[in-house]
Amino acid sequence: MNKSTGFDWISILLFLLLVAFGWVNIYSASLNDSAQGFFDLSQTYGRQGLFIGLSVVLIIFILSVEAKFYERFSSVIYLASLLSLLGLFVFGKTISGATSWYAFGGFSIQPSEFAKAATALALAKYLSDIQTNIKSFKHQLGAFLIIILPALIIVPQPDPGSALV
Repeated sequence: MNKSTGFDWISILLFLLLVAFGWVNIYSASLNDSAQGFFDLSQTYGRQGLFIGLSVVLIIFILSVEAKFYERFSSVIYLASLLSLLGLFVFGKTISGATSWYAFGGFSIQPSEFAKAATALALAKYLSDIQTNIKSFKHQLGAFLIIILPALIIVPQPDPGSALV
């Protein structure tokens, strides 16, 4: 890790190379004669390129936020992720047999992906608390509940793969 910036630039470079390699594979597998350009959003590779770009912006934003923010608001983020999972039962869109997506026009989002990160964040905050003794059954049960609550909401959608993760 580079001490001046705090980033592991080799890992970042390897990640970007893997993403670029994956995108080139999608591009080469889906290229056809009707393509309008390199970033044609009507094609799979164009939409994937857009999502890659938006993800890079999101990554930069997440990394620019002070770490204390995540520590301070981990409970709120976790509760918001649980509410977004519960909202699927009312507002969710069924895709491939699973009602685990929110649809916004031509764009859909799966909140279980965010719930995975929120659960890890909440669990890390709980376990790092000075009053938490992981050897105590009460605290082990608390950690188990943090993990199992999102899974219990995800399973009936049905999306057991996301619940398992």
